[in-house]
Amino acid sequence: METQSTQLSPERLSTFLKTRLLGRLLEYHACIDSTNIRAKQLASFPEREGLVVIADSQTAGRGRMTRVWQSPPGRNLYFSIIIRPDVPPQTLPQLALLCAIAAHKAMSKTIPDHHFGLKWPNDLWSEQQKKLSGILCEGVMNGAQTSVVAGIGINVNGQSDDFPPEIRNTAGTLEEIAGHPLDRTEFLAHFLNSLEPILDEWQRAQSLLPFIDYWNKFDCLQGKNITVQDSGDFKKGIAKGIMHDGRLILTTQDGELFIHAGDVHILKNG
Repeated sequence: METQSTQLSPERLSTFLKTRLLGRLLEYHACIDSTNIRAKQLASFPEREGLVVIADSQTAGRGRMTRVWQSPPGRNLYFSIIIRPDVPPQTLPQLALLCAIAAHKAMSKTIPDHHFGLKWPNDLWSEQQKKLSGILCEGVMNGAQTSVVAGIGINVNGQSDDFPPEIRNTAGTLEEIAGHPLDRTEFLAHFLNSLEPILDEWQRAQSLLPFIDYWNKFDCLQGKNITVQDSGDFKKGIAKGIMHDGRLILTTQDGELFIHAGDVHILKNG
């Protein structure tokens, strides 16, 4: 049963926010098909920049590669942000990694004694190698202006047994780590407060260069034997961090590769 401190409250969010833009416009739904679908409908309106669409539950939540994102009510965070970054179009895919860094900062602030891991390209893992969040960034064209809708799902409250059997061993929650339910509203504010200065610095640098050290410090793939699957193509090697443009560095028997996208699995002997 939810308490006042674990309820998702748009009214309380403003009391925690330190942002200039992100989250200052909100649209809340008790239930919606997908916050990304709704945010993409709103993204063409210039005055909606920074708007956050929040839902307590979703009926058609999606992750990367068309995977279903489980979205039960009363437990987790499901939200999408309309972002209009001033960067070249080829740089836009880096947004997913920046959202992952913001989620990492929010988790570390909420549970400071836990070592959360960044898993390329945009996952957050617990120390037990359980997935805690999903990120899906989608572009929306409006004339010459490209907006990006960043959809984020974070497993805040609940237990592993709450997940469907097929993901029970790979998905985790922040409540399991903290040992008690967490305030979803406050956590959302931590995320937005982290993301806005990250976006500002990214636009100044026009690359991920200011964030490479942070990523590599918490990179849970670093030095691991992994496979990367992209469109049926498998590559195997040792993960060596990321480039300033977000590509994964993979050392293979044939030399060094730089991977733009893919699904990563750590090998058991890695």
